[in-house]
Amino acid sequence: MNYDEPDAADEPEVTNIQPPTLKKPIKKDAKNNKQIPPGRIGIQLLRELLEDAKNKQKLSTDDASAYTALYNEWRTAKGKPELKKAKLVSLRKIYERVLYIKK
Repeated sequence: MNYDEPDAADEPEVTNIQPPTLKKPIKKDAKNNKQIPPGRIGIQLLRELLEDAKNKQKLSTDDASAYTALYNEWRTAKGKPELKKAKLVSLRKIYERVLYIKK
């Protein structure tokens, strides 16, 4: 028997007791519910909104095909800022005509 080492029975048992986590509902800010004016909306949110509208069939077939063509042209216009801006303006017009609700 070795008296230098403490026995396992001599050591107090350590338990990790964590307080229960309280799940709080996520509150939506009033900012998230506001519509962004067509002149200020960025390409990422514009694409998300138009894709969502296309999937929910809120876009007519003409608008959906125009959106798809314009977005693909915008993507291929790398290094041509004036062409990208023109395509973005056209995408914003579709957004304004179909999704943007004027107050």
